[in-house]
Amino acid sequence: MLFLLLDPIFRLNDGSNSPDADVATVDGRRSAYSMLLTKGLIRVGIGIPDNAEFELIGVDDPYHFASAGELSLFRRPLPSTNLKFLSTVMWDGRETFAEKTIHFDLSHQANGATQGHAQAPNPLTDAQQERIVNFETGLFTAQLYDHKAKSLIGGGANGGPESLSSQHFYLGIMIFSGIASHTSLLIRSFLTFSTDGWDCAAVVLTMHGPLWHEAKNYSIPSYLESVRSPVSTTSHRSAAH
Repeated sequence: MLFLLLDPIFRLNDGSNSPDADVATVDGRRSAYSMLLTKGLIRVGIGIPDNAEFELIGVDDPYHFASAGELSLFRRPLPSTNLKFLSTVMWDGRETFAEKTIHFDLSHQANGATQGHAQAPNPLTDAQQERIVNFETGLFTAQLYDHKAKSLIGGGANGGPESLSSQHFYLGIMIFSGIASHTSLLIRSFLTFSTDGWDCAAVVLTMHGPLWHEAKNYSIPSYLESVRSPVSTTSHRSAAH
């Protein structure tokens, strides 16, 4: 069914370049879904909010649909792992609600995506939303191996997704802003692990290069600056789910 482009991912409402595209033939569908086929992009149509910090002064849409009433925004889906550590849901935070938990936000997002993207006629039940959130918050991805440092789960190092899945979440855990009472796994990696001639700080650098300039303030050995090599990652499903 895929070569005919009739798989459920090929939908006019979000998989196509325009909801008005002609999908009557295979060639028509190849053209209509070209952004999805060549770039892995899904279209979402959103109007300009009343409190927008910008204004639309012109429209030049090669697919002849976008307007001030509905912009055509193309984006790749975000990775559905490590959601336990989110403080907002969605790039623009539109699925983040005041005085609500991330669990609530993800439940709301799941229902919205099911009725919007998947076009389900009825909302999800509470039990269905709970199963979805439990599944996606039980998925973790983390670095296991570095070509310079080798294994990141041996010699006392706490790399890899299994260790990450057991970390306690608190707001600010992903912010590198100094040594606090709740020191994050990221910061601890810079400061503590050193076994068998390699230092976990080198591993963190491969994952969080932009933080290196701040890390220098904490007297990390200068030779680590040169240790930036390709990395391997893997995923882990939390046993709790």
